[in-house]
Parts: sequence; C-alpha cells; structure tokens
Amino acid sequence: MLAAINEEASSDQSVGEVRDDEQDNGILIYCRLLIENIRGAMFMVFGFGTPDVQKMEEKEDVKGLIKALGYEKESDVRESAAEALGAIGDSRAVEPLIKALNDADSDVRESAAVGLGKIGDSRAVEPLIRAFGDGSREVRRVGGVAAYALGKIGDSRAVEPLIRALGDGSRCGRCPRCATPSG
Repeated sequence: MLAAINEEASSDQSVGEVRDDEQDNGILIYCRLLIENIRGAMFMVFGFGTPDVQKMEEKEDVKGLIKALGYEKESDVRESAAEALGAIGDSRAVEPLIKALNDADSDVRESAAVGLGKIGDSRAVEPLIRAFGDGSREVRRVGGVAAYALGKIGDSRAVEPLIRALGDGSRCGRCPRCATPSG
C-alpha cells in the first residue's frame, strides 16, 4: 500500500490534482444526469426529445408513457411504451393502447394487444376481435397475439370469433400449432 502511495506521489500528478480529477468526474456525472432529466422534461413539457420509456416505467408515469405511445419518430419508443403500459396495468392506458392497435408498425400493434390483455379491461374486446379477425398476412401475427389477449380478458364476446378462426385454418405463425405446417 505504501508503495502505491509513493508511486502516486512520484507520478506527474500531485495529490491535489488527483482530487481535482475525481471532483471533475463527479461534476461530469452530475451534468450527465442533469442533461438526461432536462431532456425528459423537454419531452414532457414541450413535446420534443426522445422519451425515456424505461425511466417512465420505473416511475409508473402512465401519462408520460401514453404520450410516448404517440411518439412518431421511433417505433421502438412506441413499442416499449405499449409494453410498459401493459406491465403497469393502469386502465387509463386502455384507450391509447386500443388506438395503437392501428399503428403502422406491427411490433407496436402486437405490444398494444399484449398490453391490453395484461390490463384485462373489457373495453378492449371489440377492437381486439377486429385485430384478430384481420386475415391479411401482414397482421396475422398481431391477430395471434390478439387471440391471446382475448383469452386473458376472458370476455364471452370473443368465443365465437375465436371458434370461427380455428375452423378457417388461419395461422398466426408464432405459436407451436401455427408454426408447423399441417399435413
């Protein structure tokens, strides 16, 4: 230990300079955190800057996550916001998640469907049935997730559409039954 202290003392920097560097590092860390907080505040107040979805989820900031769900610049932000809203499970997110079932990005639509299933609110049943019933190849995967969400909600209105879908040979492409070709 003494050798390390002596080596430190004989280096180009004095002990005072080392302390200044440590202080500078602390100030740098503080400034970075301050900048992150300012960016988050700018998004929340002024509507610009990339939303920090992870931080909002940790704080269970439902209003901020709902706003992030509408962030047009990055679909990954909308997808993460939908996932976070589902994880939090607050019913205030139901209508925005229903709206996200029509997002241009299929990953956002899928995350919205899963989130609606986790929340379990019956307001989502009809929109999920519509998402499930869309047989186009592009949204078939979302339809499979919508079927899962409908099962989680457990509303009897979903029974008939689910039975019809089982009989028409539709495949979501995600579950083991649908991923294997019949034959």
